Amino acid sequence: PNIVTKLDDLDQLSLDKAVTESINMYSVLDQKLFDTYNELKCEPIIAIIEPNMYSGKFDWAKCVRPTGARNYVKEIIHNVVCVQGEVARIGQEFVARIMVSLVRAVCEEINRLYCCIQRMNSNGCVQAWVDIKCIEAGLKPFMNK
Repeated sequence: PNIVTKLDDLDQLSLDKAVTESINMYSVLDQKLFDTYNELKCEPIIAIIEPNMYSGKFDWAKCVRPTGARNYVKEIIHNVVCVQGEVARIGQEFVARIMVSLVRAVCEEINRLYCCIQRMNSNGCVQAWVDIKCIEAGLKPFMNK
């Protein structure tokens, strides 16, 4: 940008096309890096949600009275916080972009899993509500409206 203004002042060679092309190439590279990093961080978190949700042969239809959030919820929040810390060390300007995408993927997976539940007793309903509210509270700063 500084070179462009200096050359414009001298009425010399125009770099408008080069600048435009550079900006376009940067945008493409930025999107590819974002997609790759996002996939690298999202996939492991998403992959463990279902196995952890049903660890110990958990059955929503035989759920006992809830005493708090289940371990899969705590693990989701822990993993998301770890990614947030990692991204913040790289650069604070990247946090919102990565985290909104990660939280969206986590919420979509949780939604998919809850939609697949075929039977649930009243305690299972309460447990699901507690889990969802805990996930919402933990991930709220990065949730879209």
